[in-house]
Amino acid sequence: MTATTTAIISTTDYAIHHFSESLSLPSFSTARGFVFAISVYASYVFAILVYRLFFSPLASLPGPWYAAVSDFWITTHVVRMQQCRTVQTLFERYGPVVRIGPNKVAFCDVTTMRSVYSVHKFDKSTYYKSLLTMTTLPHAQHAIRRKSYAPHYTPSNLALFQPELQDFSLKLTDALERIAAQTSVDCLDLFRHLMVDVIACTVFGIRTASLDNWSLNIRDPLSVAVYNFPKRGILVRHN
Repeated sequence: MTATTTAIISTTDYAIHHFSESLSLPSFSTARGFVFAISVYASYVFAILVYRLFFSPLASLPGPWYAAVSDFWITTHVVRMQQCRTVQTLFERYGPVVRIGPNKVAFCDVTTMRSVYSVHKFDKSTYYKSLLTMTTLPHAQHAIRRKSYAPHYTPSNLALFQPELQDFSLKLTDALERIAAQTSVDCLDLFRHLMVDVIACTVFGIRTASLDNWSLNIRDPLSVAVYNFPKRGILVRHN
């Protein structure tokens, strides 16, 4: 083998080795960066979990630990329309005040209700943005707006709707009497249809026949919309 051939082979080996290093170094750096990013994210999540469990202002409130660290648990019950039953179960286990999320507290006692609605007058959460109607989140703005439609709900004005409300009540009792001792009744579904009839009549002055549809086992679009509202509230993106 001549010196020229040896030089060519050495040069080729050097080029291949240099090319291999140029490929492996960025790959190694990328892998290290990925591992570092994952580590930082995991540390961040761990810190949040520790804060919510032990250092949050709500940490002293009773409730399941998994509810304190994430809203995912209660969200699954809301989507399946089981939130009320689930929260009631928590009341029976933990008492009248229970933590159901990292920043959510449910209560069912008069003292706490007065504290929330009358003493401190807390603002509504962003969940209520999904109503997209006359709901306002800050308490001060809500109080001003409430004054504009409060006269509609005075006893004297509601008395004007007494014939319609009596008619709805009779339809409700008649429907229950027809199916008495024959089958079970989903009361939430039944009173949802009643609510649609009452609100449509007293607020908009129209008859929706929602109770009639329930009696005839006909799908009522307004009642279905009310039924799906909690799911919609979860899916709406809050700015």
